[in-house]
Amino acid sequence: MKNSGKPPNTAKPFFLIFLPLLILATSIIAGFLFQELKSQKEILKTGEQRQVEMLRRMANDDVKGVISDLFYLAVNPVLHQMIETGQAAMRQKLGKVFLDFSKNSKLYDQVRFLDETGMERVRINFGQGHPYIVTDNKLQNKAKRYYFADAFGLEPGRVFVSPFDLNIERGQIERPLKPVIRFGTPVVHLNYRKRGIVLLNYFGAKLIENLNQTLSDTTGSFMLLNSGGYWLKGLSPEDEWGFMYKGRKDRTLAQRDTEAWNRISARDVGQFSNDHGIYTFATVWPLGHGMLSSTGSGEAFKASEFILSGKDFSWKIVTLISKKTLSERQTAILLHWLPIYVLVILLLAFVSLSLALAATHRKRAEDQTKASLREKEILLREIHHRVKNNMQVIISLLRLQADKIEDKTYADMFKEGEDRIRSMALIHEQLYQSKDFANIDFGEYIKSLAKALFTSHGVDTNRVRLNTEIKDASLDLENAIPCGLIINELVSNSLKHAFPQERKGNISVGFRLINKDEFEITVSDDGIGIPEELDLNNTDSMGWYLVRILVERQLDGKIEIIRKQGTQFHIQFKRTNYKSRI
Repeated sequence: MKNSGKPPNTAKPFFLIFLPLLILATSIIAGFLFQELKSQKEILKTGEQRQVEMLRRMANDDVKGVISDLFYLAVNPVLHQMIETGQAAMRQKLGKVFLDFSKNSKLYDQVRFLDETGMERVRINFGQGHPYIVTDNKLQNKAKRYYFADAFGLEPGRVFVSPFDLNIERGQIERPLKPVIRFGTPVVHLNYRKRGIVLLNYFGAKLIENLNQTLSDTTGSFMLLNSGGYWLKGLSPEDEWGFMYKGRKDRTLAQRDTEAWNRISARDVGQFSNDHGIYTFATVWPLGHGMLSSTGSGEAFKASEFILSGKDFSWKIVTLISKKTLSERQTAILLHWLPIYVLVILLLAFVSLSLALAATHRKRAEDQTKASLREKEILLREIHHRVKNNMQVIISLLRLQADKIEDKTYADMFKEGEDRIRSMALIHEQLYQSKDFANIDFGEYIKSLAKALFTSHGVDTNRVRLNTEIKDASLDLENAIPCGLIINELVSNSLKHAFPQERKGNISVGFRLINKDEFEITVSDDGIGIPEELDLNNTDSMGWYLVRILVERQLDGKIEIIRKQGTQFHIQFKRTNYKSRI
């Protein structure tokens, strides 16, 4: 079959292989990716919970430290000596004690003692990186500030903790903004008489900064809110301290994300997700035993509305992992997996293409084989028709000649020739009907042929044994036909002449394929043999004559007995130019 020269079409088999593999690989990778995204999200959430809890403990510890400092100053002997004597020298000495304390702690914006009238008697301010004593002419009366009244009104031994707000000086919010938490306790002198308060303005900004720095390595954004939902530390500076400004009263988390604030305010700790992202929160309860607070006031000289106990005073530490941040994290994970996915696709494409090319080439080879077999079938049909017709012509001629000849010996010879031709025709028909045009097991074919010959000659296989020595036994039909004709003639001759009546012995048949168009057959028996001087290549034996007619003329081959020794014959067949005649 001629090659069309067209490249094999691999697109269809490629996609038939590639698409299922791609779907399978995508499903597997998607499963792993989903698990990693889920795992990373859980890691983020767990990390946020751990960080928020750490901040809660830090805030509580800072408050406890302030209380210790407050009581240390409230019972200081120098303070009580100053109260008792009222001497200026003792007030100066107290100022030195407060100054040294402020230098060592570095936690307080102001350290003050206010007498029972609300007048500042000693005040330490922290400015430009170091504390200093405020001169007498700059001391102020704070009797109208809520924190003085709330602290002075406490029982001895109790502590007032102000709301977390901004420092106000001379009726105005101090600039730059100075977040503070005021801690105050009454100072009790002789006869348990309250003589004023010690007041510490704790650096709120330092607390916020410490909390924020602790979260510097986390994913979430840090927020600190008071119990009213106002931002003390927000996502945007413009949203912070809304309760201190008349125009910002609505800047609360409750207004911005009502559902989130409802969930945060209802529980002490928790974590949830909504349209804004993942919220994680914990509650700080600054007030310990013996501590009170109040609602405070955003206005300079307005009193607190009411006192707050520990259960009513709290801050909320909140982190928010925004949807944008989550999306960026997911994108980073996807980008991490993308090269793996691309590599898998390329590998699958390579494998699919290799398999598709192999399948295409195999299909093409199969098509070529089928086409070749169809050509061969047509060719063999022509051979079959031609040989069958010629055999029929020969049989008719032999029968006609036998009827005309009166000599019984010659008549029997023609009759024998007719039987030989019929036997050959039967072999040829069996081979053709087998339809196995590609390969014929020559060993099985010889056994089948011998069985038919033994039966037709009435020879028992127990009396005469057939031995075969077959090399390269796979044979196509074109060569099987002449082989069968030759072996039929030689084995029939042996059965007839070498083993008459009850004589026992062996017939041996050998076969060797020289090339696809040439082979050698060896036949021997236990008979007396043919005289050496007899040249069978030129004999007029009816059997050889008929074989030559059918093989040499009809199948385009040449038969030659290349060697004979006793009863052994080496017969060579060589195909000539068969196809040129079709």
